[in-house]
Amino acid sequence: MALAQKKEIPDYLLADAIAPELIWETGSLGSPVLALRGGDPDILERMADRYAERFRKGWRDLKNGIAVFMAPSRDHEYSKGDVRTGVEALAAALGLAVVNVGSATLRGDDSSKRQGDPDESFFIGPAAARYRAIERRDGTEAARAALADTPADLAVEVEHTHYDATKRTIYRAAGVAELWEIATAPTGKETAIVDLQASGGPQSVETSAVVPGVHAVGLDEALQVLREIGGYGEFMRALGGGEPVAERLLAAAGVVVPKG
Repeated sequence: MALAQKKEIPDYLLADAIAPELIWETGSLGSPVLALRGGDPDILERMADRYAERFRKGWRDLKNGIAVFMAPSRDHEYSKGDVRTGVEALAAALGLAVVNVGSATLRGDDSSKRQGDPDESFFIGPAAARYRAIERRDGTEAARAALADTPADLAVEVEHTHYDATKRTIYRAAGVAELWEIATAPTGKETAIVDLQASGGPQSVETSAVVPGVHAVGLDEALQVLREIGGYGEFMRALGGGEPVAERLLAAAGVVVPKG
């Protein structure tokens, strides 16, 4: 059988193998995206390893025959930072401990077959409090080691591609509780909040359980409010000084805070 896409296959691979289909597209923020789909499973895995060395982020579900890689654009990196500080400010406004785990690779039930690199991921609440306690006592490396096998509470993706459903299954397998999918539209950021561990598979929901009460439709307004306040540093200064910035931020995000 002739080898498909021969120019993309290293010489050491079997000449009669069937190569994966290579699909190029552009993400919603202009990032180049490459998907590898189908073909011989061994060839797919080797090619995925090869392209992983060339791209800054990616995700793979080799059990289902697909691997996707992205070279983030400048707009992607800006949006990523914007959302990161938004999550941290919202958690602080709710009095929740938060630790940014960044784009650490999340692995499913078989790390060589199913894994992904989210734009951002976080411990929020008890896991974050445990991390901070260990960090204060023994240092950052000890905290990272202690929670190395603890799933993130929240993963964030800031750019839409045709393969978002693939990421949902990967992060669910990794034990992540919730995913925020954020796409930039002419009217602002559009957010989908996904309960990854819902019975029957990942389900979109209106309100976050991990950052309690935050509405998907309110996130963009909350990010605008945070910018108006002066960013995360100014928000934290004002919060520590007793100014009503938490109430303002939470109201923008749709969080109902009981009075009194």
